[in-house]
Amino acid sequence: MNTNHILTEFDRERRNPGDCWHVLEFITHNADLACDFGFVSYSCFPPDKLDMGIKEQIECFSKLNQEFEWKVFEHDKPRDLREKLVNFGFIQGPPEAFMIVDLKNLPSRLIEKPKHDIRKLNTLHEFKDYEKVSISVPSSGYDDWTRTQLEKYPDTLGIYVAYNENMPVSIGRVEFESQTGVFAGLFRGATLPEHRRKGFYTSLVITRLQEACKRNYQYAYVDALPTSEPILTKLGFTRISTSYPMIWKPNKR
Repeated sequence: MNTNHILTEFDRERRNPGDCWHVLEFITHNADLACDFGFVSYSCFPPDKLDMGIKEQIECFSKLNQEFEWKVFEHDKPRDLREKLVNFGFIQGPPEAFMIVDLKNLPSRLIEKPKHDIRKLNTLHEFKDYEKVSISVPSSGYDDWTRTQLEKYPDTLGIYVAYNENMPVSIGRVEFESQTGVFAGLFRGATLPEHRRKGFYTSLVITRLQEACKRNYQYAYVDALPTSEPILTKLGFTRISTSYPMIWKPNKR
């Protein structure tokens, strides 16, 4: 696996991720009044323009009264980006392992049918089962982003729920915003505490990988916390970088 090549290609997609994003000269972000949370997917400010660029983003999201996340990777430039964001009041979340799997060379077990009851949700009415899990998992909560995407851009994602005796117990989504069909992103993996260590998360990963394969994507990626990294490693993912969620809240300035 050529790590540098993959990161270069991934940066290209971070720069132009899809129709619901705003691509500006030095930054790509999503600021949507339908959500209560915004996102910066990519930035490439020259050092002498970084401070002003950060101020502009804070002003933009302040007008919307939105919290937002600025995703920073360890290879992003300038090198002091995280330090600058902290100086402007951003809160750094736990570092995440940026992991990749080659969908053209999946292990045989990942192309078999998962052993759990996994269902894809296609309507806002069905979305209530996803929300039941999301709001019941500590540090998860409501997911307005996913609801808005399902309503406005249903073809850009797959939303899945794992059931135990017909009750929703675990969730996950896969995003297909890529313009080139290279990188599919796995997000929002969450399982009710009483149903963990039973393989639901693994089954949801496998199901989402299989949809990405059907859509002919080359790679799938995850920003993994320490609890998920060992599971993903066993499934064939490789850690190639580290990402840092930098969070800004209007009342934390």
